[in-house]
Amino acid sequence: MNNFGQILYVDGSIIFSAQGSNRVYVICLANDIIEQCEIKEIIDGIYSLENVDGEIWLTSKKNEIYSWDRLKNSITKKVTLPKKFGKYKVGVNNKLYIDTQYDVDGIFFYIKCMGQHVWFIPRKHNMIFRVHKKSLKVEEICIPYEEEDSNTWKKRKIEAKYCLEYVRENRYLGIYSYKNNYIIEIDTKLLEIEIKDFFISKADKDLLLLHLYKKRGILIETENSGLVDYIENLEMYKTKFNESKENGINIYRFVR
Repeated sequence: MNNFGQILYVDGSIIFSAQGSNRVYVICLANDIIEQCEIKEIIDGIYSLENVDGEIWLTSKKNEIYSWDRLKNSITKKVTLPKKFGKYKVGVNNKLYIDTQYDVDGIFFYIKCMGQHVWFIPRKHNMIFRVHKKSLKVEEICIPYEEEDSNTWKKRKIEAKYCLEYVRENRYLGIYSYKNNYIIEIDTKLLEIEIKDFFISKADKDLLLLHLYKKRGILIETENSGLVDYIENLEMYKTKFNESKENGINIYRFVR
């Protein structure tokens, strides 16, 4: 990641943070005034943020989620992350383990507010979960076939777990699995999961690369943004199932 966290557009203003800093910057587009807000309750830097009903939910290096009231410049809510939430690391004897301690590199989430819940998809950590906006109850979302060991973790090109690819109809989350090289689409209302693996022909791949070249490396952002991240997948199939019916389901893996 770069030196900045996520950037938000909220009510005519652009809000962003600098990693390693407890300051949030607000640019008012109407008059180009830049406001700098120091959040004294957070001293470890801000690494991800999202607008939730007018309040900004933040993460830092501690295993906590904060809700920040911009007008009062104060933390109004605090949620403790699940005890088993942590980052994958390779330890002695080449064994993979989950480090649940203070994260010196910062905790980066893709955060999305969907209905009555706020969803947290980690970049490098082990668990997808959602938090109820009012009760602040934390609920883990169990994704089948996402268990890791030292072999699965070390074979990938980048040390990452998930990437949020798209949000569809303000209901579906498309999440890329670096382990399995396919999209996990979650119906956030019914908690159903659909596994999608895409094949893109050489002709279509060439067209997309040409499009990238013409746009100087920038794809126009749509609901299906981020396709370039999984453009090299070589098989197309999808298997739909409900989390409560996952036993006995075999997902045919892609072939490189």
